[in-house]
Formats: sequence, structure tokens, C-alpha cells
Amino acid sequence: MKVTQQIDAIRALGTSPIKRIVIPRLIGSMIALPALTLFADYIALWGAMLICKTELGIGQSYFIGKSLETIKSVDLFTGMFKTMVFAVFIAIAGCWKGFNAEGGTEGVGQATTWVVVASSIFIMVSDFFLTKLFILTVYPH
Repeated sequence: MKVTQQIDAIRALGTSPIKRIVIPRLIGSMIALPALTLFADYIALWGAMLICKTELGIGQSYFIGKSLETIKSVDLFTGMFKTMVFAVFIAIAGCWKGFNAEGGTEGVGQATTWVVVASSIFIMVSDFFLTKLFILTVYPH
């Protein structure tokens, strides 16, 4: 964004780049990533049901019943919360590096690589700590 002078253009128009660029990306990430996670969870369950039916001979009604018995609403809520935390970091890291990228297309490529690596590391570390927190506070002992 800085490379193509978009931020300077937004400031020249008298608008805050935070309001025009960061906030919409943050909100969009917090909506899109949990939605994609729900979709991926649905597809994974559907695929598991298909494999159980074709390879193991387990009926659909039995699979669905056991899945609903096993998967609790707290699992869904903790998963969605973690996904929203991940989305916030990804959006903030991407915007921060986008605001500070320099050096033309090479700088944009380096900034993009940095955000992907930093986001991946953050997701792994924060997932560990959030899971520990949920095990200690939310799930019964």
C-alpha cells in the first residue's frame, strides 16, 4: 500500500487510513475466517461420514448420532473464538507490513512472506496457549 502511495492518497483526501483500510480488513477477516472454518468443519464431517459408510460400513444415521453426541457446543464456540483471534492477528500483521512495505515489488514480496511466516508462528503458539486456557477453564475436569 505504501509502495503504490495509496496511503498518501487516502491521507490527502482527509480520511484516516486506519478507518478506510485497517478496520474493514479486520472486520472482514473476523467474519470470513470463522465462516471458512465452519465450512471446512462441515466438509470434513461429510468426508468422514462418506469414508465410514463406504469403507467401514457404518450407517449415516449412526455416524450423525455419534457425531452429535461427541461434538459439544463448547467445542464449536472455543474453535470459533480461536479462529477470530487468528483472524485479528493476520489482519493486523498484514496491514502493518502493508503500511510499511518499501522497495517496490521486491519489498512487497518480502513483506508478504514475513506476514505468512509470522502468522503461521503466531497461530501455532497462540493455539497452544488458548487450548491450555480452555482446558483449564471451560472443559470439565
